[in-house]
Amino acid sequence: MILHTAMIGTDFKKAAVTVRERIFFDERKRLAFLSMVLRPGSCVKEAVVFSTCNRMEVYVMTDNVAEAKALILDALAEIHQVERIMLSAVMYAFRCEEAVLHLFRVASGLESMVLGENEILGQVREAYQKCAEAGSVQRGLKRLFEKSIQIGKFVRTRTAINEGSYSVSSVSFDLMLQKTEQYRHKKMLIIGTSKMGVGFIEKSRKHHLNDITIVNRTEAKAQELSERYHCKTFAFDELNARFRDYNVIYAATGAKSYILTHNDSKDGGGSKEPILILDVGVPRNVDPELGKRDEITLISIDDLKSITQHNLQKRQQEVASVEEIIERGAHDFYTWYREKQHLWMAQSA
Repeated sequence: MILHTAMIGTDFKKAAVTVRERIFFDERKRLAFLSMVLRPGSCVKEAVVFSTCNRMEVYVMTDNVAEAKALILDALAEIHQVERIMLSAVMYAFRCEEAVLHLFRVASGLESMVLGENEILGQVREAYQKCAEAGSVQRGLKRLFEKSIQIGKFVRTRTAINEGSYSVSSVSFDLMLQKTEQYRHKKMLIIGTSKMGVGFIEKSRKHHLNDITIVNRTEAKAQELSERYHCKTFAFDELNARFRDYNVIYAATGAKSYILTHNDSKDGGGSKEPILILDVGVPRNVDPELGKRDEITLISIDDLKSITQHNLQKRQQEVASVEEIIERGAHDFYTWYREKQHLWMAQSA
């Protein structure tokens, strides 16, 4: 039996956040999906589900690429309760060498909204580890993802593709500077203790912003960060009553539904000063109806595209060097894989 590498997915370039949030994988859905596509007799023999705020991709080893694609689309539609025709409209698919090259490009940051970002490599590693723990990874995808992580590390140490540490949090911060005047005197509210939330706090601290409050559903985590960064905090259930007290709000949580809502904040207390809300959560953390209020400017993660090309000239110059490393890595992987295929077929004969 000859196995092929294949992937199907979508990203911020193909699907808006309104679509991506509907197909985002939490752990429960990830396990249910893996169980569905890897059932006995399936054409899919191995699988890794990769889901972030900017992309959702499924990598598989299969003995029938066309059948695997159909199975994955059916499973995605069932797990997420979305229309299959909608999925087909936003999905891309690659097989064999193209699938390998795409994963290596993702791990290297070439397919990211922020060219060369560092966070994506950790997300690739985490997705691989979680699926390995779930038992959906064997020798093919094990080698593929370990190679992608190796290449991702290599390009960041041998090229300047990540020079400047431009991340979603730093791009968000730069956008805040563009949107607000006299930002040093603004009261800032950080919702969530994710890496993006911490990154935004650290960026704020470097700019000597002192009036920062952290809120998190798990109050112990908010308290820990508030002590580390000398910030304030309050109880999560007070959020909708108190958010109007702040000028800038950065929301980056893994919540499955809106945590800042329109209905709970019709006229509630606090000032009527302009409020800038940066919602980088997927699914979105903030009810888009809030953005229709005159005093509120609501920015979603897709709105960050407009400034990701600024100050990235040096990174653009590194793309050719990164692609050369990726090409060599893909050649090495397929040399290994073809040798192993002959060995595995001989062993099963």
